Amino acid sequence: MEIFTQPSEIIAQLDIVLGMKVADLGVGSGHYTKALSEIVGEDGVVFAVEIQQDVLKRLQLDMEQAGGFQNVNYLWGDLEHPRGTKIADDMVDIAVLSNTLFQIEDKKACLQEVKRICKPHAEVLFVDWSDSHGGLGPIEDHVISPHDAQELFTQAGFVFFKKVQTGPHHYAQVYKLTSS
Repeated sequence: MEIFTQPSEIIAQLDIVLGMKVADLGVGSGHYTKALSEIVGEDGVVFAVEIQQDVLKRLQLDMEQAGGFQNVNYLWGDLEHPRGTKIADDMVDIAVLSNTLFQIEDKKACLQEVKRICKPHAEVLFVDWSDSHGGLGPIEDHVISPHDAQELFTQAGFVFFKKVQTGPHHYAQVYKLTSS
């Protein structure tokens, strides 16, 4: 049984093309950052935002050693603060928020920051745990249901666009920003 999500398979379900500017918000292990970097190519940009400086440094070192990831900007930032990502307004075509929102205290502030960095008509891929799974994911009180996620995104000015296939312990939704 597959436990974790497969970032390359998930983002393959989006309309990401060469040259896009994309953001991985809360990079964690960096699997989305790597997959996004390969898809947008050398003319594209990946903004890899992480609040844990040691995690960000480790990702940067790993990717530099692997080579071929010169299109990644590593940003030490906080999604819960205005301008905390250090990304300019209306900059990204696609933002990825995977296994991050359940850890954030001020979810509304986070989604306002995501909205600020997105271009008009940008898409946000939201991936999160479907349940606590006996301690495998977040504690039960921190799990965000698909319904609650949709409510949070709608209140932030996004519209639900589609569901995306994930592994057995996660769910994914895509939201669109209809205006800046």
